[in-house]
Amino acid sequence: MHRRRLRELFEKIEASAAEPFEGMLSTPNALAVTFRDVLHGDPLQYELRGILGKKYAPAPSQCAPAVPAPAPPSGVTLPGVTLTDEGAFDELHAEIEQRITAIREAGSTLTRDEMMAVKAHLLKRLFQTILSRRERARRDVPGRAPGWILSSGAGAMGDRR
Repeated sequence: MHRRRLRELFEKIEASAAEPFEGMLSTPNALAVTFRDVLHGDPLQYELRGILGKKYAPAPSQCAPAVPAPAPPSGVTLPGVTLTDEGAFDELHAEIEQRITAIREAGSTLTRDEMMAVKAHLLKRLFQTILSRRERARRDVPGRAPGWILSSGAGAMGDRR
């Protein structure tokens, strides 16, 4: 049920907000971190990102045919960016500011209820993950007292004197 609800929420994100929202999911934002932690290794994470990607990716017919890249100009080269002069830096800076603004605007288009639904689902999944790891750790180490993971001090590591 929660998986279906997450899909529905991601489908409701407008096309203009999809790319900035997907970008936000790669940031240290609390919602983004929870999203990644809870859905770590879950195909649903990729499915939800795919829903966003379909909204802003151009149709294959709109893509220009591949052309060999020209030789890079001299200057400072960053991943995906070549800064040849101050003007190139100013252009890059302006583009980054536009993307930041778009992410902020995308976040503001989500309603509180939508954000709370996503947060509740992600927290539930995180809690389930923590409990299952704790239970698995208990099973994997026989002879440990219940709660040994959370205990500290004498006897914490199964020391029975």
